Amino acid sequence: LYAAGSFAGSIGLYVDNAKAHVALLGGHTGGVTQVQFTPDGLYLLSGARRDGRIIAWDVRNTCQPVAEYVRSSPTNQRIGFDLSRDGSHLFTGSRDGCVLAYPLHGPPSEPTTLLSYADAVSGVSLHPSL
Repeated sequence: LYAAGSFAGSIGLYVDNAKAHVALLGGHTGGVTQVQFTPDGLYLLSGARRDGRIIAWDVRNTCQPVAEYVRSSPTNQRIGFDLSRDGSHLFTGSRDGCVLAYPLHGPPSEPTTLLSYADAVSGVSLHPSL
């Protein structure tokens, strides 16, 4: 299974032997700039331009998003995110200069602000040991 995001704001899920998507996910208000599976392969997270949400999808039931994580992303700038190696946390940059950390398990909660800069944080990457 692999995922491909489009500038139209949708995400197609594909299997390697099919020419057409097996599922089409919608919900972003801007072009999708990043898609990433959780380490266990059960969830897909997606982010987009001009959309202040990272959307989480359960790939076993893709009808509705299972969670949304808020960040500042009001422009066409690509704002990246990463997942902890164990899949327990989401880390994202933000247009307002923050690096945010969200727990992915348990009830929804506010993010922890790890760092704050005077300029946009356009990407976050975790060392493999984290």
